[in-house]
Amino acid sequence: MSSDARRVHTGSAGRRILVSVDARRTLGDVALIGTLALGVRLAIILAGPAVEAGDMAGWEETTRRVTLVGVHAGYASLDPGSLYPPAFLYPLWIIGQAYRLCCSPEVATGTRTLDALLRAGPSLADALLAALVYALARTWSAPGPARWAGLVYAVCPAVLVTVAQQGMIGDPALGVLVVLALLGALHGRPLLATVCLVLAVLTKPQAVALVPLGVLVLLGRTTARQRPALLAAAALTVLAVLLPFVLHGTLGDVWAAFGAMAGLHAFTQNSADNLWTLLPVWRLPDASVGPFGAVPDDTLLLPGVTCRDAGLLALVGLQAIVLARLGRLPGPRAVAEAGAVLVVGSFFVATRMHVNYIFLAFPFLCALAPSGSLRLRLALVAITVACLTNWQDDIPWAVHRANAALYATSLLVLGLGRLGRSALPVSLGRLPRLARPRLAWRRIDTSGAGR
Repeated sequence: MSSDARRVHTGSAGRRILVSVDARRTLGDVALIGTLALGVRLAIILAGPAVEAGDMAGWEETTRRVTLVGVHAGYASLDPGSLYPPAFLYPLWIIGQAYRLCCSPEVATGTRTLDALLRAGPSLADALLAALVYALARTWSAPGPARWAGLVYAVCPAVLVTVAQQGMIGDPALGVLVVLALLGALHGRPLLATVCLVLAVLTKPQAVALVPLGVLVLLGRTTARQRPALLAAAALTVLAVLLPFVLHGTLGDVWAAFGAMAGLHAFTQNSADNLWTLLPVWRLPDASVGPFGAVPDDTLLLPGVTCRDAGLLALVGLQAIVLARLGRLPGPRAVAEAGAVLVVGSFFVATRMHVNYIFLAFPFLCALAPSGSLRLRLALVAITVACLTNWQDDIPWAVHRANAALYATSLLVLGLGRLGRSALPVSLGRLPRLARPRLAWRRIDTSGAGR
């Protein structure tokens, strides 16, 4: 064998060894992150029942119905626990079948076992999400910082409280689908990205905030010839989710459920420390003031402009600015940072927000922080503290208003990097002095539908 041939052979063998070592290291990192994430969440679940008992009761009843009758019966009763898009019902059906296999043919609601299973399934999804945070960070950083990104998400206090303690069972599945969609789009797998993006919207409406970002990334990495096939895949995904309803003649229930969802929790905010906690909307003429200082979001903020209109206009402006500055072919890190800005910004300016709607920011922030600037690390810490504070119902109103200011500061810090000083999505200006409203800090209702 000639010397040139020997060098080629040796070089190929070396590359194979490096690929093998890198694959083993990646598998080891994923196993470490996933095991830690799942272990911590299961420990919290075993320590006690979900704090949001009202939410869990509604989900248990929906689980019982879809398990014993079928997914097509999910909207037979439009109670708060079933007022979610149809893909949300499928994980409940899987958990119900697991309950029947391990416990009893009858799904008994109000039991410690069903409570634990309804949180264990999402905790498993959240452990997968921790591994996906590692994969997302790995697209721009070395293995070390990416490993830290996954570990930070695995033990992030705000994530643990939201998923394992409070029992917000839909958020981890939503996070998995959104991150998978963006990873698929970034890595040249547009079919995976399209299917996951559609499933995310059909799981929880919060995914809509990131749909324009996902579409932008897809458009920049696909050709005109590929796009009709992707549109067909999106249509087939919707059809697959709706198929049980079509076959059993209950499609009308789905439209009725969407109608009910459209009017659900129509307040300026629902336990969310955001812009509408800072603005004195309770002083508006003819405002019907409820808990949290919230008013119906169809209340006129300005002549001809309701609070909901103002929130939607701010959302449109936020999307336009972020996407315009991203460009046609953004890199993975820029996409992750834009995702964080869009989630935090949507949570802050939109009406009808719940405390857990900030959840989608954490996969992006945790992926960015270990290899990012001090600005991103401070944003992660601040939003974590703000989320934990927001979950507290029994602290003074003034603390929640201060917490809303912390969210505002976090958004400004993120926006300074992603958007530039002259293109911040919202300018609060000079707020008038706010008097403390004579209200108790408590939830608008304990059913939690739409969370």
